[in-house]
Amino acid sequence: MPTLRAFDNFRGAEPLGALWTLHKQKRTAVCSLSTHPLGWEVTARVDGELMRSEVCKNEARVFDVAEAWKPELEGRAGPGSTPVGHWTHRGRLSLQRLVFSRTVALAPT
Repeated sequence: MPTLRAFDNFRGAEPLGALWTLHKQKRTAVCSLSTHPLGWEVTARVDGELMRSEVCKNEARVFDVAEAWKPELEGRAGPGSTPVGHWTHRGRLSLQRLVFSRTVALAPT
């Protein structure tokens, strides 16, 4: 199973992508994920303005936080906001941009 890319001391904090995005007329709410020395940082912004931020020490917490914030930010983006893209959890979220796939070259036996 793929895992979220961990913090790298050499590279520093790196953005991993958006967990979900909401659009309402000209307003946009984005919940994004980046690496952090203590785990991962989940941030929520409406029109670029920071609304919330939390550092999560494990992967499950990352998705729980993003899921919990979504109803609040739907309200800030305006009633009737329409989710754009795929935002779900545990096997339903496309982690292609968020994961670090570790491939190991095996020597022939």
